[in-house]
Amino acid sequence: HRLSLSWMNRDAWLILVARGVRGLGQGSVSVLVGIYLHLLGFSPIQIGAFLSAGLAGADFFTLIVALIGDTLGRRRLLVVFTLMPAGAALVLASTDNFLLLAAAAFLGSLSVAGGGGVVPAQPLEQASLADTVSPDRRTDLYAVYNIMGIGGASLGALTALLPPLSQSLFGLAELSTYRIMFVTFAVLEALTGLCY
Repeated sequence: HRLSLSWMNRDAWLILVARGVRGLGQGSVSVLVGIYLHLLGFSPIQIGAFLSAGLAGADFFTLIVALIGDTLGRRRLLVVFTLMPAGAALVLASTDNFLLLAAAAFLGSLSVAGGGGVVPAQPLEQASLADTVSPDRRTDLYAVYNIMGIGGASLGALTALLPPLSQSLFGLAELSTYRIMFVTFAVLEALTGLCY
C-alpha cells in the first residue's frame, strides 16, 4: 500500500499543492525573465545583476527564516513569502526602471536558478511537512514533495512557449505577452498563499 497517498493529512496535501503551483510559476519565470529583460534593452551584465539580486534576496530571507522563522510563525511567513514574489512579478510587468526591477528581484527572491528556484518558503514547508505524518512516512512524503516541485517547474518551463504562440495566433505585442506571464505568475503565487 505504499503507492496509496491516503496516509497524508489535509495539511500535507495543501503544502504539496502549494509546492506544485509555486514550481509551475517559477519554472515559467525562470525561462522567460532573461528573454524579457533582453527585450527591454538591458545588457547581459544588467540581466546578470538582476538574477544575482534575486538569488541574494532568496539567501537573505532564507537566513531570516533560519534565525527567527518559528518565532514569527511558519504560516504567516509562508504567506508573506508568496506575496513578496507576487508583488515583484507585478513590478516586473509594469516598469523598465532597472533599479526598481533589481529591488523587486531582491525583495521577491526571484531566484530562477535551476527552474525550481530555492526560495525562503522551502525550509518552512519542509519543517511543516515533518509535523504532518508519522516518522516512518517522512521519506515518502519528502519524495512526493520533490516530485511536485520538479513536476511543477517542468510544466512551467513548457509554458515559455505561450508568449511566441500568443503573438502568432492572436497578434499580441511581444512585450505584452511576457507581461501577461508575469501577472499570471503573481496570480499563481497568490493561490499558493491561499493554500497556506
